[in-house]
Amino acid sequence: MGHKIVILTPGLGDLQANEPSILSINSETANKKVSIEIFNGLLPNNAVINWSAQYDMVTRQPNLKDDSGKVDPSIQNLSLSNGQYSIIVVNRDNYTEQVDISLEVEFTPLR
Repeated sequence: MGHKIVILTPGLGDLQANEPSILSINSETANKKVSIEIFNGLLPNNAVINWSAQYDMVTRQPNLKDDSGKVDPSIQNLSLSNGQYSIIVVNRDNYTEQVDISLEVEFTPLR
């Protein structure tokens, strides 16, 4: 069972893996195109411009070649070592209002 969190777009959240784990994230994006991006370490709150060039990205859905985003993207079965991670949800649609994006985050320990 995952933990549900809500992030406003654009938004930044933190993840903590206390042991090597598999991460899965499912999203509900209110029919808006977004990308979900995972970075090593904790990004500062002011990391709002060009963060993918400044920080170490672990993964992104949809992939980096697809700048258009996706409705309800997910990240499945991502292996993470123990440590801290940042998750960014970026709006990729032509809308300016903030939108609540629901993320269901599940860590499965590797044993």
